[in-house]
Amino acid sequence: MGWYARLGQWSDRNQFAVDLSVTLLAALVVVPASAAFAPNAGAVGADLSGWWGAFWALAVLAPLPWRRTRPVASAVAVLAAALGHLLAGYLLLMPADLAVLVALYSVTVYGPRWAHRTAIASALLGALVLGVALGLQTGRLADLAMTVLFSSTFGGVTFLAVWAFGLARRSRRETIAALVDRAERLEVERDQQAQIATAAERARIAREMHDIVAHSLSVIIAQADGGRYAASADPAAAQRALTTVSETGRAALSDMRRLLGVLRADAPRAPLAPVSRHDPGPEPGAGSTTVPAALERTPQPDTADLEQLVAQVRDSGLRVSLVRVGQARTLPPAPGSRFTACARRR
Repeated sequence: MGWYARLGQWSDRNQFAVDLSVTLLAALVVVPASAAFAPNAGAVGADLSGWWGAFWALAVLAPLPWRRTRPVASAVAVLAAALGHLLAGYLLLMPADLAVLVALYSVTVYGPRWAHRTAIASALLGALVLGVALGLQTGRLADLAMTVLFSSTFGGVTFLAVWAFGLARRSRRETIAALVDRAERLEVERDQQAQIATAAERARIAREMHDIVAHSLSVIIAQADGGRYAASADPAAAQRALTTVSETGRAALSDMRRLLGVLRADAPRAPLAPVSRHDPGPEPGAGSTTVPAALERTPQPDTADLEQLVAQVRDSGLRVSLVRVGQARTLPPAPGSRFTACARRR
């Protein structure tokens, strides 16, 4: 962003203060110039004409500090002051009358549509009235038409040019405001879509968890009831039922652990509570530990990772040995992870 854009943003944030400062600086030049120009008006005596010129110049300039914060009221006040000094006989208060152009531009850019349309119509009517007033001062009928035509045309073209420039500026402001509003709505829509997708994923995970828990509990209850009835008559069948109950529970726990893993947040994790008598839990005095986001979603090591775990401990300088007794068999993920955690603490 360039300095001009930053200056424009600062001016928009401090509209009244900027306009007030500019108006005061302009008044230091415009009011004395209007007072010096006023004696050409013949409505009052020349001794008081300068003071009245300064008064009308101040009346025309006074509403300009509100040209952006209250554009309609400012434009009405400026046009009323200009019409007032015109009816009072001060046909021109140059350069104070330039405030009419500023008011027309301001109400076109910052005011409602009806206001700038009314303002341009009033300005054109004022140009016609000024032309007629100047023509009547000539005193000759032959010069009246020429003076009215020239003055009205010059004033009307000037007002139309300022109005067209204000419309271009207004269109640019509306375009920028529309683009900003669209960007904000797209950002809100993107966040909403992300929330909807997250909610849908959580609902899917909840359905899967429901299916896992319902199916596993149904199998466990059926096998437990069957094993209880068959315990006295066929102990082997009861043993097989209990084995099925154990395997089903471990499989369900592993599936639930896998599903819940995607719901972990990227926040510090509190120490886990002991899950069994073989897991003493965190050491006394240990606080919560912060786990990186990448490791937060990494599966915990199981029995297949024991050799890597031993190698890491050896690299730290400790003398560690790994001894395997009997025939190795594959454990489900959840019991294997707990076994590896116990081995790592030992």
